[in-house]
Amino acid sequence: MMGTPQAGMSTSPSSIAVAHDSTGTRLKLRVSGAIFKAIHLIPRLLEIRRSRSSWLAFRVALGLFGAGLVVLPLGLLANNFILALPVFGLGLFILAILLPSALDGVSDKDKAQELGALIVVDGGDFHRGSVLGFPARIYVGAKQVWVLDPHHQDLLTIPVEEIVSANAEECDGKWSVRICWVRDEALFAYEGMFAEYLAHVAQGALRGVMRLREPVKAKSRAASA
Repeated sequence: MMGTPQAGMSTSPSSIAVAHDSTGTRLKLRVSGAIFKAIHLIPRLLEIRRSRSSWLAFRVALGLFGAGLVVLPLGLLANNFILALPVFGLGLFILAILLPSALDGVSDKDKAQELGALIVVDGGDFHRGSVLGFPARIYVGAKQVWVLDPHHQDLLTIPVEEIVSANAEECDGKWSVRICWVRDEALFAYEGMFAEYLAHVAQGALRGVMRLREPVKAKSRAASA
């Protein structure tokens, strides 16, 4: 007599395909994120130049390190490698002196602190109404979301409590994030090899603050009941 198949022991081909696709997507996003961060490491390090105190500390540290390389080998046994250290150290010392002064202007970090934003993400090309393809950055706060241009001029402000959805979307191989709130919607389009990664980063940041607002709404409803 043949036994009946147990439901718990069977796995449909469709569920296997979905699980495989989900794992593959996560892996692709992680790899893309690692490459993206590696490429943008130098520009992030150069952000210290926008802070006068940090840039001065970096120049002083570089100068002291170079001077140390000049003095240190004097007490060591001479060989070709050690003799080259004073030359290298002298070069670092001169470089510390000749480095330009700190940049004037406001950085993304400074602007985020001014606004009270929790995180800043790439907004790609901002589309809303007659505004098409305008480079933007999204500053995500606990109560407000600000969309600013590269010169930190305000393009849009959205109260978090009014946001209905924030979804990463793919259409014909192109990625975008669509934010819908009670009065309107805006689209942020991304291009290049990191488009999918940037779209999911923006989606995650926006949904993060949306989740923070959910307990507040639940308490308000409970109080009014």
